[in-house]
Amino acid sequence: MTAAFRDPRTLPSPVLADLGAVGGKAANLLALRELGLPVPPFVVWPVTVWRTFVAHCGWPANGGPADLDDDEAERRRNALLTRPFPDGLRSDLREVLARFGNRPFCVRSSGTFEDLPHLSFAGLYDSILDIGTEEALEQAVRACWASVYGPRVRQYCRHHGIPLAKAGLAVIFQEFVPGDHSGVAFTVHPVTGRQNHLLLEYCEGTGDKLVSGQVTPQQAVWDHKADRLVEGRLPPGFPAGAMRGFRRIHREFGQPQDIEWVLAGGRLWILQTRAITRIAVEPSFGCWTTADFRDGGVASGVVTPMMWSLYQYIWQFAMPRYFEIIKILDPERKTGVTWGDVFFGRPFWNLGEVVRPLLKIPGFDERNFFSDLGIQTVPDYRFRRVPTTPDNAVRIVPTVLALERYYDYRIRANRAFRQAFPELVRPFTEAAPDTLDPDAFAARFRDLITGLYFRTETTYFLTIYNSSNAKLDFKIWLDTLNARGHDISYIKLISGLLRMKHLAPMKALADLARRYRAIPGLADLLLRTPSTEVDRVLAGHPQGGAIRAAMDDFLARHGYHSPRELDISVPRWEEDREPVWRLLKTWLRDTDPESAVAHEKRQHELYREEVDRVRALYDTPGHRLFPIERLFFFRTLLRTRKYCWWREEIRDYSSRVYAIIRRFLVAAERRLGLPAGSVCWLTWQQVLAALEGTLARKALPGLIEAAAEEAAMYRFFTNPDELGTGFLSPADKQAPAADGQRWQGLGCSPGVVEGPVRVLRSIDEVDTLQRGEILVTPFTDPGWTPAFHLLGGVVTETGGILSHAAVISREYGIPAVLNLNGATTRFTTGQRVRLDGTRGTVELIGKAR
Repeated sequence: MTAAFRDPRTLPSPVLADLGAVGGKAANLLALRELGLPVPPFVVWPVTVWRTFVAHCGWPANGGPADLDDDEAERRRNALLTRPFPDGLRSDLREVLARFGNRPFCVRSSGTFEDLPHLSFAGLYDSILDIGTEEALEQAVRACWASVYGPRVRQYCRHHGIPLAKAGLAVIFQEFVPGDHSGVAFTVHPVTGRQNHLLLEYCEGTGDKLVSGQVTPQQAVWDHKADRLVEGRLPPGFPAGAMRGFRRIHREFGQPQDIEWVLAGGRLWILQTRAITRIAVEPSFGCWTTADFRDGGVASGVVTPMMWSLYQYIWQFAMPRYFEIIKILDPERKTGVTWGDVFFGRPFWNLGEVVRPLLKIPGFDERNFFSDLGIQTVPDYRFRRVPTTPDNAVRIVPTVLALERYYDYRIRANRAFRQAFPELVRPFTEAAPDTLDPDAFAARFRDLITGLYFRTETTYFLTIYNSSNAKLDFKIWLDTLNARGHDISYIKLISGLLRMKHLAPMKALADLARRYRAIPGLADLLLRTPSTEVDRVLAGHPQGGAIRAAMDDFLARHGYHSPRELDISVPRWEEDREPVWRLLKTWLRDTDPESAVAHEKRQHELYREEVDRVRALYDTPGHRLFPIERLFFFRTLLRTRKYCWWREEIRDYSSRVYAIIRRFLVAAERRLGLPAGSVCWLTWQQVLAALEGTLARKALPGLIEAAAEEAAMYRFFTNPDELGTGFLSPADKQAPAADGQRWQGLGCSPGVVEGPVRVLRSIDEVDTLQRGEILVTPFTDPGWTPAFHLLGGVVTETGGILSHAAVISREYGIPAVLNLNGATTRFTTGQRVRLDGTRGTVELIGKAR
């Protein structure tokens, strides 16, 4: 493997055409042709032709200021069917006829909202087959254009919140291939969800009968991995390499595809391809979720084999071990259960198996559990709540006692771990990995993963599990109090946690910015220098040595952080200073008028005020009758706060260990002769086996290539956050609120703020943030923390009340709404919104500047 390695997640889309100019279907066809795939000859009339005729009919070419009601849409549809074509348009029609000569062709619609990753518009626009005369061609073009305003499209747009007035349509003229068989290929089985199964549906003759439902299709299922037919029969004469061609289209487009094809005389033609927008799973599959995995980055995109092998190593042990500790794990579930797995390139955990033992606990409320994790269900989902009955209470006594003991034990164990940590890491930091001989390096790497990492990450996950249970315990007493008509805020009661470790880089950057500002001209120099050039420029600065020494000191304390801490393939700050310079610039450009300590104290005061409200309530005559309730309210509150703090404390130690693992992986990559960046496409077990000599090094390139190909297949795929029955699909989550201006997420940090939106899809864009802007981003992890001083509010697409964005927002007093799916596509930079972090709403109040 001598060629340079490219991260498959960074491969570009083959779609180069502007969707607004040619529509989704034509853009995909142009990409297929550019890839050299067998596409029948075609020509595209762009959307400008449509808009010109729309303007000729007397309507605004760009849609107008308001959307269309049904009456206006119907008037436009009728006009498109009957209004005479201008002479120039008729001349263009004759050119199309001349292009195809005597060969029949078809006319296909290509809408500007069609064949998108989350919206297909499949079968809603008209397509006309087998055109041969000018009259038939004109009628076909009219039918396609008029279908934009047809009842089916109107209903679909209304359901998904798409402004019909903004729609446009290109037209594809494509040579008609009279096939022996026609059909569709789903590169992932859309009914069972099996990734390695390609579903083929086909019929004899042309595919319009299949698409319109006039015939019952024949089916065949092909297993990609086994490279064989597992169900049904293939059409006679179906080419042997067709399945590899379908898989190539899937890989090039980076997401599962619905491919229309026709087989004529033993040759396969590709007519079009679109993303599969909905994938179901068979009931036996169970229920799975990315909750908590997607917040922080491990499931925010395609996960590397290295990262998942590390995560799975802990998850498969820690989850059943925790249930065993608190005595709710059924004996038959101790082995044979898969607690986590990768689907569509993303890690999921087994929600069904996790909920199973929790349903033994009196008072367990599935609604609260899902809400805490940000799991969204269909409106009629039947949440389960375990009643507190005498029989239930008696049966659960051993679990209650075990959990109480483990709450106390885990805190003691965490303190012991924190005290021992410097000695635990010493063997892996006292000597550089490159200085070790091969046997010592392999042994040290094994100890790093099976010793230090296992202990650290197990400590972290067991703390998380206790944190979730502590929160659920407290919510029982909080809900009991609020059921009497009060409005005590949960998020205020868990705010104001002092001395949080993940605020340390923010404080250190603020201090570094103050020191740099004291050097005349330095702040201006750094602000106008690209972040990638700062180190080079400082080399020639009169005080360059002192400036870089200050940065070295910062990195010695915080260099284990990175822009994406749960992606082991991303360099840490100690390896790449550019992200640090970028973050530092936000402090140099717009320093925080308050210190991080001041923010902490202010939030702690909010917590104290809410606690005083609760105490005042329990001191009223009506509440003095509940002394036991008061006792458990404050006991469970303090425990919840304690575990929220420890969760973030241990997370910091976890980040330190991941940085050490990365140092060893980079060294292993060199020792094994692998291209830079490729080692993370192996598992840690494979790397260890290669270092110890039980896996031939010549096998590594093939393993890397196979993993990279699988990753490329899903790099653009918007995966479902949950798999199973009763959960919202990505398309469902895109649907707007009733008024189209307000969206509901999960309120995670209190307060109301109005301000301009700044949509950032990556921390790499953080230096564009301006003070007071409302950050809209897929997720945040600790790498974002130093930029929070600029924010007026936060909106993320993932996360729950205990996620990183929620915790940091509360500690900094920033209103936050999380788990608002599709937020980065709903909003655009410059729009003004009102964010209510208590109610969990984001309301559009102004257009982009």
